[in-house]
Amino acid sequence: MKLWKAAAAFSSVAEVGCRAPRKCCQTPSYTSHRFQGCHRDPQTHQALPSTFVPVVRESAPIPAEGSGSGGRSGVGGTPLSACFPAASVHLPPGCNGVTGEGLSGRQPALPPLKPVPEEKVTRGWGNSDSSGKPPPAARRHGSAAARWLAAPHRLRRGGAQRAPSGAASLLAAAAAMDSPQRPPLAHVFRGTFVHSSASAPMEILHGHLLGVDESGTIVFLEQTDQQEQLARKWGFKTSDIRELSNHEFFMPGMVDTHIHAPQYSFAGTRVDLPLLQWLTTYTFPTEAKYKDSDFAEEVYTRVVRRTLKNGTTTACYFATIHTDTSLLLADIIDKFGQRAFVGKVCMDMNDSVPQYKETTEDSVQETERFVKELLEKKTVMAHACYLSEEELKLFSLRGAAISHCPNSNFSLCSGVLNVQKVLRNNVKLGLGTDVAGGYSASMLDAIRKTMIASNSLQVNKVNEMGLTLGEAFQLATLGGSQALGLDDVIGNFEVGKEFDALLINTKASDSPFDLFSADNFEDALQKFLYLGDDRNISEVYVAGKQVVPFSSSV
Repeated sequence: MKLWKAAAAFSSVAEVGCRAPRKCCQTPSYTSHRFQGCHRDPQTHQALPSTFVPVVRESAPIPAEGSGSGGRSGVGGTPLSACFPAASVHLPPGCNGVTGEGLSGRQPALPPLKPVPEEKVTRGWGNSDSSGKPPPAARRHGSAAARWLAAPHRLRRGGAQRAPSGAASLLAAAAAMDSPQRPPLAHVFRGTFVHSSASAPMEILHGHLLGVDESGTIVFLEQTDQQEQLARKWGFKTSDIRELSNHEFFMPGMVDTHIHAPQYSFAGTRVDLPLLQWLTTYTFPTEAKYKDSDFAEEVYTRVVRRTLKNGTTTACYFATIHTDTSLLLADIIDKFGQRAFVGKVCMDMNDSVPQYKETTEDSVQETERFVKELLEKKTVMAHACYLSEEELKLFSLRGAAISHCPNSNFSLCSGVLNVQKVLRNNVKLGLGTDVAGGYSASMLDAIRKTMIASNSLQVNKVNEMGLTLGEAFQLATLGGSQALGLDDVIGNFEVGKEFDALLINTKASDSPFDLFSADNFEDALQKFLYLGDDRNISEVYVAGKQVVPFSSSV
């Protein structure tokens, strides 16, 4: 019996557009690692100095005047030295950073599966388990590196199936020798499924069957008239099928491409100042407290629980400059079963709150310590409200993605991103809450604010038409998976992807909206997207495992 471990992709994240002032980034020549640039004043659109040098890459620089960067760099998956906090620091030869996936702009495929010795994979499952069989959590998080994995480990077990009795057993046994044996299914659902595809921002699939195997992978999504054939092929009975009611449906888990976990403690307050004053008055003093592991554990536990309850199955988290509590955040995410990226912040200059900074040497050393187990790199740039057409073309060329954070952009008066302009340039785009610049940790709120931002551009004659609700839904699900480089793993209900899903009940007993006899399914769906909240999210699944309602162990 072999256990297989699938390597997963990681992400590095950087904020674009709005951070505190410092000496302006230098822009050395192409071969000496050009930095990603300074941000622009949201009122004057003039280039302003940056606070933190963002992530860099030797072979794929982004011009300093373009990206609007000036933010802190959260390193959630970069190789050694991916974030150097001083303009005078040069990367060592051969060191790569994270501005994209190369000239083609295509996402790299996951590394091929490699067999892992069973004794290595099973280490850490506890003294009470002597069977060598991974528990459900271990099937998703098979090693310490899984703390940062966006795509949980898949540990697959082979096993013989019983042959039928009688003469047919000989034929079945012979056939089994030539074909792989199917693992048993973990779930079979029958009902309505709503998701996005490459050809349609929103597809409503009534009367479908969806099957999930023990590894959490979707193995079929077919119309119900195929039930008999599917049952024969996959070996399930009618009694194994979970039937959804007429007011229930599944949708993909939502992807928050930009959220600050430590800022959750003051989310919903303190949005009364412009961004730079907001940082120095509220954010930096709060983040300085995360040296205290007890304080960090309380806040990080609550933010993970809250985002999961609100349907965020994948999150790209910024932490703080503190390595140990940043790793604690990763442990908490792992415990609750959320799929996530975690980025350590790097900051060696902070005159306004001097207790919240590192020395350059410490920043480099701690970044190396944080990322030593990480495997790959990608780039997600937050905000990006003032990118030119030329800069967007460069984003597309390099494969860099943008996180659209409309709540934060409005709350801190930072700007309005023209989503349609970004998409016309074939740039990957997802949505982010940007807590606590954005006051809500709900991705449903991000969908709604995306619609408002789009409508404001239409009202002001910037665009002839606004986005549709279906397009905003797509950005919160499939778009987010594309931005994080996970669209071959999650984002919709395509066969072969992992089952990250929300079970929605539009008639929950405490639902915040009402349905009427004249309402059809599309009406109920729109009411959920505009008016619904966590009370309508009955269950949450990540990689096929139900993580909400929470188990007693967490």
